[in-house]
Amino acid sequence: YIKGCSDVPTVLEMTDAFSLNYKRVASLNRWSLKELLYRIEAPRAYRYERSTVYDFDLVSLVSDVDRSFLINEGQKNTEHVGVYTNGIDLESRSFSLPSGLPNMAFIGNMRTVHNQASCDYFIQRILPLVREEVSEATFKIIGSAPESIHKKYEDNPGVQVTGWVDSITEAAGNAFCGIGVMRVGCG
Repeated sequence: YIKGCSDVPTVLEMTDAFSLNYKRVASLNRWSLKELLYRIEAPRAYRYERSTVYDFDLVSLVSDVDRSFLINEGQKNTEHVGVYTNGIDLESRSFSLPSGLPNMAFIGNMRTVHNQASCDYFIQRILPLVREEVSEATFKIIGSAPESIHKKYEDNPGVQVTGWVDSITEAAGNAFCGIGVMRVGCG
């Protein structure tokens, strides 16, 4: 649609490279229908994304990893592809040391494969080691989650799934650390 808009500045806010996400999800080797589709779509999306970034005056991504994935090193005329990281207004979010139980928090939409893979890994591989040392340690998953995810994760000792919350700040307020074991995905 934008090819005929040479007289109007054009901006593509990509956030991340979908093709990189597809490639990483396909590498999980779960062999489900969804992962099979990612295997098929990854190279097609990659070719499309790499060519599309040159159709815009400005392209916005959130990480250098995604930019490097889409742009060849030494390629000319790539200064229009910028990295604008995610952030938070720290002045409006006060921090205080948590009191009570040693809680850890993961924040994310649990309908996505990459967030599920992250929580699967943490719950299976890391949380048991933490709970060997600190038996009362808990892992709170904050974010939208279908009922099947609640059931799957809450069957594990020390795991709580909040589902959708009105305030992430309040829901994560008693956590002493955030967990981000991102094994797939991008951005």
